[in-house]
Amino acid sequence: RDYRDAPAAVDVTHFLCPLSRLLMTDPVVAADGFTYERAAIEAHVRKQQQHGSGVPGVAVVSPLAHAPLAHTRLVRNLNLLAQLRLRFPTLHTTAASRHLALLHHLPADVVRWIVEWLDAPAHVVPLLV
Repeated sequence: RDYRDAPAAVDVTHFLCPLSRLLMTDPVVAADGFTYERAAIEAHVRKQQQHGSGVPGVAVVSPLAHAPLAHTRLVRNLNLLAQLRLRFPTLHTTAASRHLALLHHLPADVVRWIVEWLDAPAHVVPLLV
């Protein structure tokens, strides 16, 4: 069978938090310009505020840019949140939250495969790479 016309697998990596590698449900932008899951970046900030950043005179260092954060205010990433809600319409329901909690225990590549499998036409099964 020819699968060249089958829809390409959807890349969901931009929906994963770079700290937790889990699907974001409350994406926020930090002072470094990167988007994180709120709980993950708050935990990072709290840990550095309590135990130090390892950089003299700097309270909090960006986990991705490895540079001092100018501030610790977080801004909800409304654009990504809208994309998440379009892509995963039931993500913010109670039942979906329970199922999502189970997905958080899986490696990111397995979660990606599951999402691709759910999107694939019945005759196409994405390969787990």
